[in-house]
Amino acid sequence: SASAATTPAQTPRPSVDAQRPAPATKLTPEQALDSILSKTVQTMPAIFGTI
Repeated sequence: SASAATTPAQTPRPSVDAQRPAPATKLTPEQALDSILSKTVQTMPAIFGTI
């Protein structure tokens, strides 16, 4: 049931990304990793606080 509740919310995002490929393409692999890592830190502060 958790996946069913999460799917509708995540569905619009890929379509939006597909409509705007340019910003993602301009990112270098390092910039992409930085954005992912920064989002991960913001999303999971408890885990990093425990380390």
